[in-house]
Amino acid sequence: MAQQAFSGAGGSGTISINPDELTHIANELMAIANEFESVIAPAIKNINQQNYVTAGKAKKSDEESIRCE
Repeated sequence: MAQQAFSGAGGSGTISINPDELTHIANELMAIANEFESVIAPAIKNINQQNYVTAGKAKKSDEESIRCE
């Protein structure tokens, strides 16, 4: 475990850094990035291609059209 001591105005104390915790955090962040790239970004692109809102006015969705018929 790495430690860094600080002294001076407002800098008293010791910070302990656990490399295993940093690795875990990095892995979690990579999982979030992968989820965004593989799931969220394509879903956003799909929504944007639907042209649901055009020129400030919303079109009826397919589901709403079915219910209104």
